[in-house]
Amino acid sequence: MRLFTALLLALLPATCFADAVTDFDDIDYWVGSGSNQAAMVIDWGEGSDTPPALTWGYRWDGTATGEDMFRAIVAADERLYAKIDAVVGPYGVSLYGIGYDYNDDGMFGLDDGSVFDANGIAGVAAPADGGMALDSGDLYHEGWFTGFWIYGVAGLDGLGDPTNPYDGGSWTGAVSGMSGRELANNDWDSYAFSPTFNFSNFATNPVAAEVNAVPEPSSLALLGIAGVSLALLRRRRRSANNS
Repeated sequence: MRLFTALLLALLPATCFADAVTDFDDIDYWVGSGSNQAAMVIDWGEGSDTPPALTWGYRWDGTATGEDMFRAIVAADERLYAKIDAVVGPYGVSLYGIGYDYNDDGMFGLDDGSVFDANGIAGVAAPADGGMALDSGDLYHEGWFTGFWIYGVAGLDGLGDPTNPYDGGSWTGAVSGMSGRELANNDWDSYAFSPTFNFSNFATNPVAAEVNAVPEPSSLALLGIAGVSLALLRRRRRSANNS
């Protein structure tokens, strides 16, 4: 059994040691295509670098909003989940919770029985507070009255172009929600949870979100165990109560 485990670990993709992000070149997980690019950074730990904030990239042509980027990334990354309004109001979508299958065991659920759809979204009819991940090894925060996801955007330079908050630039509070935020090329968006309602709380210590991958078929063949192939190729399933 120990030999089996050692061989399995040796063949797993080396993504568990995420690299720090200081610019777009450091981002590993990209969603979409097009000539424009933006980054989304999510931070679950106010005032702490542990756990690190996770960073994804988004590409598009034409026009796109912060909501477009958020939904596209949540839909693409099977480890990422969000709880939002079931019905979008006149001021756009409200964000209540964000979760991440941090221990990458393919299982994520909340203690309130929330049901996530195939795009990783749980729609609710009223503001949500206090929900917790069933798995203590996962990341999840939600709030509206007892905490809040602070939405930050890249500050602008003298020419009106987005700056890089991790390379001499700055963050600033968004003047609208994600639905009303029109992205510009080289934009950065921050989602940082604050139980203290600190609206100057922005994502810190960013690292690249991991790209899920599997070993080459030739490497799997070396094991000589058919079950290993099935385990490594197993895809996550959206579920309300994986336990």
